[in-house]
Amino acid sequence: MKRRALLGGIAASAVAGCASGGDLGNGRVGVIAMHGKRASPQARASDGMRSAFWGATALEVPDMPWSITRHLATSVQGAHDEIAAIATRMRSRGVERLVIAGHSLGGNMALSYAVERGGVDAVVMLAPGHLPGGGSGASDPIAVSVGEARRMVAEGRGRDLGTFADNQLGRWIQIHARAEDYLTWWDPQGTANMRNTAPRLSLTVPVFMAIGTEDRTWLQKLRYTVFPLLPSNRRSRVVAVRADHDDVPTAARGQLRDWMREVMV
Repeated sequence: MKRRALLGGIAASAVAGCASGGDLGNGRVGVIAMHGKRASPQARASDGMRSAFWGATALEVPDMPWSITRHLATSVQGAHDEIAAIATRMRSRGVERLVIAGHSLGGNMALSYAVERGGVDAVVMLAPGHLPGGGSGASDPIAVSVGEARRMVAEGRGRDLGTFADNQLGRWIQIHARAEDYLTWWDPQGTANMRNTAPRLSLTVPVFMAIGTEDRTWLQKLRYTVFPLLPSNRRSRVVAVRADHDDVPTAARGQLRDWMREVMV
């Protein structure tokens, strides 16, 4: 309990690692590490990311708009704004190399942010998740909700709250969100779809992706369906680790830290 309380306190703010960031590469390295869908900065996977990135000049594990308390509280673009504010603060405090990382949906958003906003030196995707466009027709709750959200936006009611379907690792749930916000998360053509964002990443930005061999089958397949869509970069790497969804950050720690030392030069 004492350890978790300490880690929870660290989560709320950027924390200093070694003064130079040398333990994770040359220069002053800052890392923004984002939790998964309906998780939190205190989740097990978040603890794993803290351990993996220990030694960064600055590390922040923020509460994001898809957390258990804020789930889809804003649009994807609003989430990007929150990440940008943290990145700006880190840069103003002397960070020279910026890494955007995340677990599950956080990994998806790390890629999305790097594509849409830029200014990123590396992307880390740990058990990335959230797959818009996986179904269609009246039998698919997400497709039905996307259609309803589109109708509300077309009728000028995009800012109105609605009840929509969401999916949490294969479990269907209902959420309340503004129609226009919901659409940015689940539109198959949007920037929360890794199949859309992966090919648009800058050629100069390396990606580390870790997949758990004990994770859901459709998430394991992302090393074949999403990673190959990234621009060819000899420094990018995809690894498979023996872990379930939440334990991927911990299981990939050693390989991730070795990779960071290689690319942060």
